Amino acid sequence: MKFWKYSGAGNDFILFHGAGSCTLDNKLIQKLCDRKFGVGADGVLWINTEIKDHDFKMTYFNADGGEVEMCGNGARACVHWYCSRFNKKDTAFITNHAETYQGKLLADQLASVTMNTYRDADAIKVSDLIEAKESFYVNTGVPHAVFMLDDKQDIQSNDWMKLAPVARADSRFTKGCNINFAKLMAPASVIVRTYERGVEAETLACGTGAVAVARFLNQKHGWNKIKIKVAGGDLEATFDESDCWLAGPIVQVFNGEVDI
Repeated sequence: MKFWKYSGAGNDFILFHGAGSCTLDNKLIQKLCDRKFGVGADGVLWINTEIKDHDFKMTYFNADGGEVEMCGNGARACVHWYCSRFNKKDTAFITNHAETYQGKLLADQLASVTMNTYRDADAIKVSDLIEAKESFYVNTGVPHAVFMLDDKQDIQSNDWMKLAPVARADSRFTKGCNINFAKLMAPASVIVRTYERGVEAETLACGTGAVAVARFLNQKHGWNKIKIKVAGGDLEATFDESDCWLAGPIVQVFNGEVDI
């Protein structure tokens, strides 16, 4: 079966195109995502273009084989794949969990998607998990705990990724939680590091995590364009009257075939 390997600011995916629901089981997804014995990726994307009312349906699986509701950088990969394949500049799509999105191909290796899901803000207390200047919980498609660091806390310290797995597995999170560390570098400019559930490691970028931080800064400071520095590159969140858009680099690294 043909696949396309994508990277969105270092957040990498194996993309499959098929009719109907995904035919890959959990063990196969784990094997495909294995960086030593498989293709290697943070997750798997399944695109179904044979649906009504939308251009395609996106289903996303983390590297552990578990299906999750949304992946921001994965969505941008799907937008790039669809627009490149069908010679379009924009698209409207739906996830397997019935959330609707819009996407735009801004350049050959630049894509953006709407990221309007924002719910359960502060529904779970997280301030006791890790010491930080400010902290909060929110769901921007998937659950996130965000820890805003102060001027004296070094965001590049290795200690954060030692604390993250413990916080991620805390019993208060019934479905687990992504753990984010963020620090302002300048007005409307922030650096973000994310430990992702399902990958169980720090990823080079996390779209929903970047949006969680950007939403907080937009509400607190009124900034409508926020630059987000991640380990794999630069993302940007833009807020207009009705939408939050997440933009950033997206590259089709290679394609190939695997026996399913």
